[in-house]
Amino acid sequence: MASIRAAAKVLGVSHVALLKAAKTGSLKLNPDRTVNLETIRESEWYRNRKSRKPSGNKPEPQVDLSGVDKIDLEKRLIAERTEALRLDNEERKKNLLPADEVRGAMEAIISTTRSHLLLLPAKLAHKVSSLTDPAECQAVIDAEIKAALKALSETTFNE
Repeated sequence: MASIRAAAKVLGVSHVALLKAAKTGSLKLNPDRTVNLETIRESEWYRNRKSRKPSGNKPEPQVDLSGVDKIDLEKRLIAERTEALRLDNEERKKNLLPADEVRGAMEAIISTTRSHLLLLPAKLAHKVSSLTDPAECQAVIDAEIKAALKALSETTFNE
């Protein structure tokens, strides 16, 4: 007894093909939705399938490599594989991050910055309205901007 997917792998067919055969009645599934490999191998469905020539498989296109420097091509392939391995290692070491993670962090930073900036007028309106000296107004505004920037610089993002 094997699962449908395991049986499909062993038999060299897709699990969808087994499911379709069961649906049409060509194969019988056990009540627990497993199959018996020997029963399938003895079935008419499997015999017919094996005798069929692969349909839809296009032959591999023939590539003319007569004018290509094969050693140079091999060197390029090795360099590509080496670079791919290097990038994989850097990503595992967390020296490189996936673009969607970076994009998410940047969106969070921009959103936090926007919130801080939009809150400044509400925070400062009352404080600045009572002041008459422009230097004092500037000092209050400057202090609030520095506090907002400090809060932003201390923001951490979870991995």
